[in-house]
Amino acid sequence: MMTLHATRRGWLIPVVVLTVGWMPAHPAVAQGVSFSKQVAPLLATKCGGCHISGRRGGFQFTSYDALMKSGMVQKGQGNSSRIVEVVESGDMPRGGGKVSKDDLAMLTSWIDAGAAFDGTNSAAPFEGVPAANAGMGPAPKEKKAEPLTNGDVSFAFDVAPILLDNCVRCHGAQDGQENLRLATLQGILRGGDSGPAIVEGKAGDSLLVKKLLGKGIDGQRMPRGKPPLADKDIATISKWIDQGAKLDLLSWTSHLDDVAAAGRARSLSDAELKPVRAKAGEVLWRMAIPDDEALVESRERVHVIGNLPASRLKETADLAADAEAAVCKELAGADGRLRKGGLVLYVFRKSYDYSALWQQTLGGERPKGIAGHGGMMGDTVYGAVLLPSTPPDDTDVKLLLAEQLAAGSLAGRGLPGWFVKGAARAVAMRAVPKAKLVKEWKRETPEAVRTIGSTADFFSVHADPAPLTLAASGFVAALATPSAKLRQVLALVDGGQDFDTAFATVFRNKPQPLFDAWAQKEAKKK
Repeated sequence: MMTLHATRRGWLIPVVVLTVGWMPAHPAVAQGVSFSKQVAPLLATKCGGCHISGRRGGFQFTSYDALMKSGMVQKGQGNSSRIVEVVESGDMPRGGGKVSKDDLAMLTSWIDAGAAFDGTNSAAPFEGVPAANAGMGPAPKEKKAEPLTNGDVSFAFDVAPILLDNCVRCHGAQDGQENLRLATLQGILRGGDSGPAIVEGKAGDSLLVKKLLGKGIDGQRMPRGKPPLADKDIATISKWIDQGAKLDLLSWTSHLDDVAAAGRARSLSDAELKPVRAKAGEVLWRMAIPDDEALVESRERVHVIGNLPASRLKETADLAADAEAAVCKELAGADGRLRKGGLVLYVFRKSYDYSALWQQTLGGERPKGIAGHGGMMGDTVYGAVLLPSTPPDDTDVKLLLAEQLAAGSLAGRGLPGWFVKGAARAVAMRAVPKAKLVKEWKRETPEAVRTIGSTADFFSVHADPAPLTLAASGFVAALATPSAKLRQVLALVDGGQDFDTAFATVFRNKPQPLFDAWAQKEAKKK
């Protein structure tokens, strides 16, 4: 059979695929190699302290599902997988002891055979992981986000930015001086070698405040090598501690970068947030592609950044503005916006530049067949598109832009990957219905369903990305007609419901049985 796959150049080529039928189960495990009994213990022992219980280098995997989503493992391609490359080169693990040749061969063989999962819950956390904060104080009680009351200091908007600007450079998520890691609320509550950093409800007894004031301490006033904090900043931190060190957004394991960004998104007006998102988007480009200065074109709701020729970038920005407006009609909330403060759109003409952004934002190598994605990183809510090397008509370009703008608008909202991929494409197809690609995608959906492999691979986003996106968009489009149902799910999730509950409320069933029923019908089509 023939199917169309997106290439690294951003367009479609015919590829021969094997029809395997619909299999609602995990694939068989490679003979002699068990993920749960061999691979998981190896990863927990050698990588756990930095990349399971911690997030060193911005890379973390807490379960089999998270490992697969990280991009570090390319199923069936052991020697091409990033996790094998860094171990084989000797660059990793750092501090976890060397990986033996036999263990590396076992890991490579497991990936070559398909990197199958043989446990009972692929989302379950790894066991036997060495603590990233070993040697520190007793584990504190977990804090959950709770609403603020009048007069409360916001940890997200008021406190986190102060700590980011003055403390996290020396006391980050990894290798914090004196074992004090202030990059998450969990680390703040745990403290370091000198004991707890704060005493909830008692700022005057808190070591953090004493260090900032330079009173009643051994050693130097903090922050070291910088001017003392302003009295108002110390007063803000002290008031937050006296009020119980409340967490008001995200989780206690969230990095302060993300917490502070969430605080700004909530507290700033749309007009105030717009330049913040634009500036952050330009900084992210320079981090990912430092040697290629980008051109910028701003429109009302989209800040377009790219390395296209100036005239083409202007044309693309106009198409992006039209695409954003069309997607708004399908997906916007009651305020008429996709996201408060607008979105950043990255556009590329060279695949290696797009791959550099992928590595910066998602980590690992970009999977084959992926020419666009959306996401959220700090203040930047973005879509990214690798444009075709030989552009088709502008309607198809508008469709590609609409898809990733929709994906960006869905990012960071507690939605599963399959839903983001499916909803983004389904919405784009409704927003730009006359694009030639729409017919191609619809025609190829049945074959894509037959090639995915299993229900589990679909919902864990472990299948080949190109057919998975086709199947996901077909499934979501079949469910959410009209788009009002999508908006209902988003409203419930944004209001605090978990996705599964919101989905079941709107569609009167869980995702898996609905998908199985749809996939069985779709796979029978020619």
